[in-house]
Amino acid sequence: MMEAARYSPSEIEGVVIEEIRNLKLAGIWNNTEVTRSTALADVGIDSLARAELILLLEREYSLNIDCEVPFGNVGDIINYVDSRLRERYNDR
Repeated sequence: MMEAARYSPSEIEGVVIEEIRNLKLAGIWNNTEVTRSTALADVGIDSLARAELILLLEREYSLNIDCEVPFGNVGDIINYVDSRLRERYNDR
C-alpha cells in the first residue's frame, strides 16, 4: 500500500493502469496501449471488472469510492482518486 503523503498524479496513473492490466481483460496486455484517454469499455471494463478495479483502488489508497461515480475513461479514475486524496490531506 502506498504511503498516503507520498502519492503523485503520475504514481496514481501508474497504479490505475497497472491494476487494469492485472485484471487481464481481453487482449489489453498484448497490443492495446492503456492511457488516460482510454475508454474503459475499450479495454473490456464491464460492471464486474469495474467493481473489482474500485475495490483494488480502495485498498491501495484507503478510500471509499462510490460505485455510482461515472468513470468513462482511465483519466476519470485517476482524477477522482487524485481529487479524493488531495481532499483528505488538505483537510489536515
